[in-house]
Amino acid sequence: MTDKLKNLDGITDIIVLVKLKNKYSWFCSDKTFWIMDYEKYSHSFDENDNDFSERFDIGILEKKTADAFLIAMEPYRVSLCELRILFESSLPLESFNEAYGLFPKLFIDFDTNQLFSVYSELLQMELFIPIGWTGKYEEFSSRVPLEEKYWIIQDIDYLQELID
Repeated sequence: MTDKLKNLDGITDIIVLVKLKNKYSWFCSDKTFWIMDYEKYSHSFDENDNDFSERFDIGILEKKTADAFLIAMEPYRVSLCELRILFESSLPLESFNEAYGLFPKLFIDFDTNQLFSVYSELLQMELFIPIGWTGKYEEFSSRVPLEEKYWIIQDIDYLQELID
């Protein structure tokens, strides 16, 4: 298992699926990288805070900044194979709480300007989105292509089983 997956807890470090130019990419990193409108978020604490150096000097993550951001996030990219291996090594799953960190918390679709979140901690990611975007707190696995669903193993959809 790679180092970037070792601290995966679903609270601080989360799994994120990104769609850009009809291509899907997986990342595992600190949740704060994925606050789309970091300007709005940081100004909610301090109106004068314009230091976005911790996020590659990108205040608002949107289509026009996505390429630069994703290049900077390359160290946090994980392969579908890595996620599948992590998931399989965690079986059997006894409860959703036990498996919480193993499932994606965000789906960011740059092609349609939508963010979907199932991040259930205090930070409401869906509220800090750029102008012209839609942010929703809702289960999004039905929007994920079958070939990207690393949690389906031998035709068993472990996410759906835990939700039901």
